[in-house]
Amino acid sequence: MKAASESLFRRYLRQLIETPTGIKGRKFRWGSGVTYHEDEGWLKCTLTKEIMPHVACLSRKFTSYLVRQTTELRSVYTWRILEMFTSFLDANDETKAVIKIINMENLRHTLEAPKSYRYLDIRRRVIEPAIKELTKKRVGN
Repeated sequence: MKAASESLFRRYLRQLIETPTGIKGRKFRWGSGVTYHEDEGWLKCTLTKEIMPHVACLSRKFTSYLVRQTTELRSVYTWRILEMFTSFLDANDETKAVIKIINMENLRHTLEAPKSYRYLDIRRRVIEPAIKELTKKRVGN
């Protein structure tokens, strides 16, 4: 728990903002402070004012999946693809998917694939192994 509190303190969110002059990248931290209670094994985190609007919208705008669907996933790319695919589900009817077109730069950003990866690299090293893992473990069924 102590290590988790240290990690939480270092975490930040990245946001890409489209502007008339191009895309701006913005980073902001989750919390303004973390207090770890040494002999009690729990922590308290104070959220920043920048993150609060996002936290307040969590009941309406979030991707959800069952923990049992993901407990055996080993690749971080598999997690990201599961989250991306889950976000494509229709909010009113989860048996229907919404069709989305993602350009290569947004896909690379969403998957956090290295900039050096070309499409072929992303397909072979990220997408295909993730789909294979999801299919093998039958996640989503």
